[in-house]
Amino acid sequence: MPRGPMGGGRTTEKPNDFGKVMGKLVNYCRNYLPVIIIALILGGAGCSIPEVSLLNSIFKKPMVVTFVLCILLVAIGTGFAFTLVMP
Repeated sequence: MPRGPMGGGRTTEKPNDFGKVMGKLVNYCRNYLPVIIIALILGGAGCSIPEVSLLNSIFKKPMVVTFVLCILLVAIGTGFAFTLVMP
């Protein structure tokens, strides 16, 4: 009997100890924690689809495109700055 979405049913390798695997993942990501937090803050403060659609109904298209590009460039620039500052 097919399982999963669209009847994929492929077999995959399952970890023997899921808690151990998640512990290793968290331990690996610990070095990048400040960068992850900044990315989440910028993503939350950035532009969402409803916000862009609302701005699109108020402003002309070039203004909305400029806004989205500014948010994107600030997020990318902050990410690069933190990777340069972090050891």
